[in-house]
Amino acid sequence: MLFRFIPFLLFLLTNSIAFAQTNSLAMSYGIGYTIPNHPAFPEIKSPSNSMELSWSHKSNGFWSTLNGAAVFNLNAAFQNFGNNTVLGYALALTPSMSLPILKKRQFSMQLQLGWGAAWITKKFDSFSNPDNIVIGTNLNASVSAGLEFAYKIKSLEPFLGLRVQHYSNGNAMSPNLGINMPILQTGLRLLIERKIKAYDLMRWDNKMKDSTFVKYEFPKLKIPFRPFLQLGLGISANIQRGPFFPVYNLNAGAQWLYRPSKTLWAGVEYSFNSAVYEFYQNNGSISDPRKFNRFAVWLGHEWIFGRVGFFALGGLYLNRHANQRSLFPTQTGINFYPRIPYFKPRHQFWIGVHIRAYFGLADYIMLQAGYRF
Repeated sequence: MLFRFIPFLLFLLTNSIAFAQTNSLAMSYGIGYTIPNHPAFPEIKSPSNSMELSWSHKSNGFWSTLNGAAVFNLNAAFQNFGNNTVLGYALALTPSMSLPILKKRQFSMQLQLGWGAAWITKKFDSFSNPDNIVIGTNLNASVSAGLEFAYKIKSLEPFLGLRVQHYSNGNAMSPNLGINMPILQTGLRLLIERKIKAYDLMRWDNKMKDSTFVKYEFPKLKIPFRPFLQLGLGISANIQRGPFFPVYNLNAGAQWLYRPSKTLWAGVEYSFNSAVYEFYQNNGSISDPRKFNRFAVWLGHEWIFGRVGFFALGGLYLNRHANQRSLFPTQTGINFYPRIPYFKPRHQFWIGVHIRAYFGLADYIMLQAGYRF
């Protein structure tokens, strides 16, 4: 359960060496719909509602500049899921990044990626709440991705956004179908300009005007493709209130460092979920041990903010295996780099916390460690 708090520690270690320019406060309301992903999913009686309060921080740090003036956000949300009796409410705290896609005068469009934690008031209980086959724990991961459109009017910025919200415990406790909601959101942001000392502003401007600063601070590789090796150890529970079992994960492949702050990944994977194996073994239904091995190929992308990277992948399973729920593995998570990747593109080590899924249906949560050669 402590895995859920690691993302907050990673965000606190994000590198920033320059001076803040703008903070902002925002309030928003969203309406959405909880998508049933199982025939026995609890009845969704009404649309979902979301109230959110956000604080944003715009920095001149390297992590922000190299991502097109990216903005760090801390979002606190209160949401329901269309069935308060069975599914309850969510209280979520989700750090996120806003990545500018388009900016023309007052108008802007940005991509938002978030990873945090949520407390869901109603969980499965065989006596008091047996109809909740969706969530088995109160504490869950909160993952979000979406687009936002904003229009600046002096110090005010009304905005409209569309995002997908996901809650899950990473299958650390069964049941765990997870909650998935598309949300249409509208709100108003108050921009709070901060004054910067003249000396600090001059020092930063001089650096940015000096082309050798960028050239020598961010080394370019003659061959931007680098091999990597990654090991993962996860936890999974295959039955309600059952014990935790380890999940073993091995990946190898290549990374394309096409920008200092962006990396494309391609890999092959082997994994073994011992929770599934033990379940079949205890029921005496193992006919072929090989069907518990999983092989996959995948493509991934990582956005790097200082020492922290937002990672996502999608892939294809190459073999049919026990308890398979989809052909398509997906994964989201956060990586932490002890050495800032901008300056050390080679011989780089990282650790990460990730949620693995069958195309949105969580399979397990894991800790990964990797090395780029």
